[in-house]
Amino acid sequence: MKSVKKDTQLSGITGTALPSLTRGALRFLQLLIPILLLSCERPSYLATRNKQGGINWHSVRMQTKAEQDSMKRVFMSEILYDDSVPDFRRAVLTDEAKEYSPMNYSTFATYSKPYTVRNPNADNDIEKMAIWCTREATYLARIHKIHWNRMYFHNSSKQYLRDCRTGQCYYIQHCIDYPMDSTFWIKSIAGEWITMVDVYPPLRKECIKIDIMCGEEEPEYIDGTTGWARQQDYLGIRTAALQMQQSKMKFKETIMVR
Repeated sequence: MKSVKKDTQLSGITGTALPSLTRGALRFLQLLIPILLLSCERPSYLATRNKQGGINWHSVRMQTKAEQDSMKRVFMSEILYDDSVPDFRRAVLTDEAKEYSPMNYSTFATYSKPYTVRNPNADNDIEKMAIWCTREATYLARIHKIHWNRMYFHNSSKQYLRDCRTGQCYYIQHCIDYPMDSTFWIKSIAGEWITMVDVYPPLRKECIKIDIMCGEEEPEYIDGTTGWARQQDYLGIRTAALQMQQSKMKFKETIMVR
């Protein structure tokens, strides 16, 4: 009788525990499924429990892939490569260089219709940059403000990116739309913000922090102009931080008011 009573007790415990475990598992799944849905690239929902113990489903805004990638990059110890790059080709060569001389601004080529963006509302130069790291190439975009309807620029082939950890250098290959090692004019509207994009070799996936180096000494003064200032070097910049600023480079059409 004693052993039978023990079996009865065990049976009773099992009989009451199993439904409880099942209910707990169901509650866990009911809360887990919405979380999984939020991580998918599809219409997503949020679940809350009402006073009666039921589940209420609420539609929430779907995270874009860019937002998901931005969150991932915060915790990555390697580069999270970009799948694609925007088409930055916009500028038009309106006047070719005529017997080009770096000391004579009247010989510079002229480009119009640059790639324009919104005011980046940046506190420093780093906040006016963004990077796209693909397995084929690296694209470093910089935003410049147009102070006059015509401004001159110069891209040097000595520019490079440097891996902060290894010291490996990645030299610039070209600048989209614009020439290298020659000064040129860009015609736009004073007050506009334009983007210029430099292309470099692909960074190694372990290159999570870079130096952005201009690679030049103080430039020569060009008679009849306001002169040059040496470009600044930027040290110890996280590639993930620059990737998270890609949205600043969205194209904005220039509106002409007549």
